Amino acid sequence: MTPHPDPETAQEIAAHLNDSHADGVLNLARTFVSPKISQAQIQTVHADGLTLLAGNQSRFLPFLLRDADTREQVHYLIFYARVQQGALIDGGDFRYFTVLGSERVSPNMQRLTLKSQSPIPANEVGLAWYFTLHAVSPDKGRLKNLKHLFHRIVMRLLRHTNAHRRQKILNTFYQGKRYYTLRRVEKSSETQALEDIALVDVFLHGDTAGSQWARNIKIGDTVRSSAEYREQTAHLAAGQALLIGDETALPTVAALLENWQNPVPPIVISITQHPDDQAYLPDSLLPERTTLIRISAADDVAAAVTDNLKNIGQTVETAWGALEAGDANTVRRHLKQQFGLTGKQAKIKGYWRWEDGKA
Repeated sequence: MTPHPDPETAQEIAAHLNDSHADGVLNLARTFVSPKISQAQIQTVHADGLTLLAGNQSRFLPFLLRDADTREQVHYLIFYARVQQGALIDGGDFRYFTVLGSERVSPNMQRLTLKSQSPIPANEVGLAWYFTLHAVSPDKGRLKNLKHLFHRIVMRLLRHTNAHRRQKILNTFYQGKRYYTLRRVEKSSETQALEDIALVDVFLHGDTAGSQWARNIKIGDTVRSSAEYREQTAHLAAGQALLIGDETALPTVAALLENWQNPVPPIVISITQHPDDQAYLPDSLLPERTTLIRISAADDVAAAVTDNLKNIGQTVETAWGALEAGDANTVRRHLKQQFGLTGKQAKIKGYWRWEDGKA
């Protein structure tokens, strides 16, 4: 085991995986330790592998790729374990919806009203689905088996390719798919026992694939998600909490505020490129005595956020937020410097990157 040359980055990677990808970490334990493992956590990320605590066993897992940085090595292990546990590289936990409605709720936010073919968890703030951005039909059993076999072969081949080709191959599995966050759930009728209606808000940005999909979707269309992602927000239940979100994260911010249980009112930083999109987060949604900072900017967002935090005049004890990946890193490190927040206290995510554009 070789110590990682950047301990702070190694700690951030471990904390992110343990907090946000617990299922992936459990897959690692069940693949490399024992299929009976029920709890697992990454203890340390090294330069040449990671130490995994699986149940009461500590196991070193060496990285498997050549010519790869730490993040790619860790991601490969997560993907490899996912496929070994019977899933697909790009998910495979399918949920189908029928489109019931589509409306603009601010100049650049489109709300889709979707009826799920299976019940939706109630009050699960931060739940996101991985939507396929084209017409879909249910996969047959034989087709799913062939897909899984193909994905197992791909994972083995990736070990023997260079970094550029690996990324090119993996990108083919994610083309035409985007995560979008559940804003709220409802019941389709008063007699319905469980929630089955999802309101999903999509930020429209130019002619990106996600924007075109949301604009062109029609009532009666069938849409599909192939994976779910759950934000970790339980740490916001006590103490002075800070919420930060750009348009891609404002649906989660709005849902958090709508279900706010912490007796301490939060500090909220709402970020939009267009000033008129600030209407998406109305003052009426805020708990009494909330401190609200509205930022309308496309450039230097991180600087605008950190400047406001320097002058906030309050102590921040917990935080959740999501914005552009580079800005998220800057804000996360600023929170550690100004308020001493650890990764468990400040969960600030990168939802997109400038080179990707917004979807």
